[in-house]
Amino acid sequence: MDFILDQKQVFDNNQRAILPNTPLILIKMAGEIHLKSTFVRIQFEKKLVDNIKSAAKKSNISITKIERGRGLLKIFSSELEKVQSLLSKIFGISNYSLANEIEFSNLDDLIAKATDYSLLHLNENDSFAIRAKRFITLGKSSQEISALIGEQVLEKSKKKIKVNLTKPDKEFRFEINKEKFLAFHSTTQGLAGLPVSCNGKLAWLVNENPDCMLSGLLLMKRGCILQPVVFGKFNQKFIDNLQIFSPLQMSPLKFNSLDSPDFKSFVEQQRILALILPDSNLDVSQNSDLLCFYPLQLLPKELKEHYSNIINNK
Repeated sequence: MDFILDQKQVFDNNQRAILPNTPLILIKMAGEIHLKSTFVRIQFEKKLVDNIKSAAKKSNISITKIERGRGLLKIFSSELEKVQSLLSKIFGISNYSLANEIEFSNLDDLIAKATDYSLLHLNENDSFAIRAKRFITLGKSSQEISALIGEQVLEKSKKKIKVNLTKPDKEFRFEINKEKFLAFHSTTQGLAGLPVSCNGKLAWLVNENPDCMLSGLLLMKRGCILQPVVFGKFNQKFIDNLQIFSPLQMSPLKFNSLDSPDFKSFVEQQRILALILPDSNLDVSQNSDLLCFYPLQLLPKELKEHYSNIINNK
């Protein structure tokens, strides 16, 4: 469990409070979101915020507010650890960290408070690295600020510690903005991809083949909305397993065949863009003009295992 600074506890050796600080979750959005045009990027960022709020509401978790910046989100909540547990199932997130937002008045104050933060989290025989990144002018480069903090950590620590810039036990990151900096040292990888519902709606064929879960998940990662469709026997558990990744309710629709009038009407009314199939041996071209996706056809074995573990929460 990550340790978040407590405003009643955090003092340096001279009993100077290094606060005020505000605990939060810092989210770095998936890199491909940044590549979009400004208009599209903003829409995708808003959709990610909506999906996080939806997941929190379903789990009865309170979120005080979400602040959006270019490429990142800051989540404020009295239940940060619970919020963090939701983020592993939300597409569009590159990584996330429990962090603290700490105020500072000048460069010396920044270095002192970043040093104190680092010392609080270092154990005996730990190796560490400092990665500071400034977004304002402070008279020193980011690399120089990192070096100054590192020097102070080594000088003030009463424990046996050492610097390791290649593979440290603890990597302290400080993102410095006007009058405040973000401090964090533990990062969890997200699912990446695009937020669900950024793209169009697809019919997702669900049957008794477990691979249909993988095929659905891969298209959800591309931001698509899935509408489960069945044409015979199917496993409801497959839908339930993917439901936790979707901000929208997924209820299966049953049809007799692809060329039935009711299926054609469904495709037209719901503006279905394509049909997702788990098996390339399923040839439906004679029964429907609908575009078909076979996302597992060229998927390497190691990636198939990776996404299976995600579904099975391993």
